[in-house]
Amino acid sequence: MIKKLLSIAFSLLMLMLASNPLVLAEENQQNFEEVVGRYYKNLDPSGSQLSNNDFSLSKLIINTAIISENITLSGTVTNTNGSIPFSLEGELTKAEYPGKLIGELEDTTHRFNVIYFGFERNSKENISLINPDQNGEILKIYLLDKDNRDLYVYEITDLVNFGIHSEELFNLHNLKTTEHINEFWYAKLIKPDYTSQKENVERATTSGKSDTVAFKYVKAITFVSVIPLVCYFGFKAAKK
Repeated sequence: MIKKLLSIAFSLLMLMLASNPLVLAEENQQNFEEVVGRYYKNLDPSGSQLSNNDFSLSKLIINTAIISENITLSGTVTNTNGSIPFSLEGELTKAEYPGKLIGELEDTTHRFNVIYFGFERNSKENISLINPDQNGEILKIYLLDKDNRDLYVYEITDLVNFGIHSEELFNLHNLKTTEHINEFWYAKLIKPDYTSQKENVERATTSGKSDTVAFKYVKAITFVSVIPLVCYFGFKAAKK
């Protein structure tokens, strides 16, 4: 009888693990204790701090993470004044552009706007704020403080070491397609830059291409600074 009960319990455990590619509780968080990232203080509308590398180091500490069709992620972020708690909840979605999964999340503490939560199979094809030359899988978490527009940026490049099996996530079925604004996340941060090359920039607004592919085209036809341009075509695409 005991053997039968143990067998049933083991089967239930395997079923739970199969439906939850990542389940991390407080008592088993050694791999997630600290992720070093950046925070950009009081990000201005033009995003000048991003292009000028005007940032301080920040730590992301995750207490609880459940990542599957539904996502729960809680912990704290640090800045020079201390730490701020967050609690993200929402669902995993697929991107318009292949090779990306995006979390449509809200912070239930109401402190942060979730600018971007995304798994990318080849990060070099997309915009990265910390690891632009990273060629491989990555998880990006970008949070904007509603109180003061401090931007917190974290990019996890060694997913396996963090207990994340991305192949299982990409094999999930019935994921809905994300809202366009969640994929072209930079339009959430920075106001569009209206330029004399406006019509050419509008032509660069394409769906079904990675953000850096479209960005390279934009960069070739105008001399305006990097981030506002990319944000402009993302903004236009989001309106279509």
